[in-house]
Amino acid sequence: MKNIKGFTSFDLKIIGILLMVGDHVYDAYAHSGAPMWLTVLGRVVAPIFLFLSAEGFFYTHSKIGYMKNLLVFYWITTISIQIVQNIFPNNSVTLINSMLGTLFLSVLAMWSWDGIKSYKNDKSYFYKAIFGWLYLIITPIVSLISMTLFPNQLIASIVILFPNVFFVEGNIGFVLMGLLFYIFRKNRLLQLSVLILISFMVLASANMVQFAMILAIIPLALYNGQEGIKMKWFFYIFYPVHIIIIYLVATLL
Repeated sequence: MKNIKGFTSFDLKIIGILLMVGDHVYDAYAHSGAPMWLTVLGRVVAPIFLFLSAEGFFYTHSKIGYMKNLLVFYWITTISIQIVQNIFPNNSVTLINSMLGTLFLSVLAMWSWDGIKSYKNDKSYFYKAIFGWLYLIITPIVSLISMTLFPNQLIASIVILFPNVFFVEGNIGFVLMGLLFYIFRKNRLLQLSVLILISFMVLASANMVQFAMILAIIPLALYNGQEGIKMKWFFYIFYPVHIIIIYLVATLL
């Protein structure tokens, strides 16, 4: 197995992390002339991590634990960044920090998908999965109503704690991509077709930069199905830490 060529999950994570840092550096310094190619290459990150979330969800021994970890670290990231931004305000720097929310919703959709399929074998899981779908459908509606009726910072801060497809990075398109990566995980060609289709849908909306996510077909096509070096907690911790560091450096220096 050591002789299998291609990228392991670890390799894909490293590629995603490096491009993600570059993308966030661009967000922090775009007003100072940061090169556009940083954010163009950064479009590759979301498909990579959505693909890995489908793999991780399939292989994990605790699917509920997997979702819980994503949600908890989403909260940690969101609250930490809000605190830092309030202490050190900087109107020139806006860092997107909801990718963990996107991953949580996509994994919740995967879990709910499996639950619907379990109707004949596990009625308990089936009924729990219904609540998963209800969360995915109801939370964006409640969030929009709340922010429309009570447009203030407090309501916005509360709403953002409950990830929904309208307010996470990539919106419903990324959540759907993650779910379809999982549904078609036994057929790499179909997975790549999903990425291509959604990429061209983005292009049709005239978002040329986001269309660059189609480049993710290269590393995903080279994925060899192996885990590689384990780094379970590294990404969870690295995500909020690197965002805060980039923000502080851009703000204080």
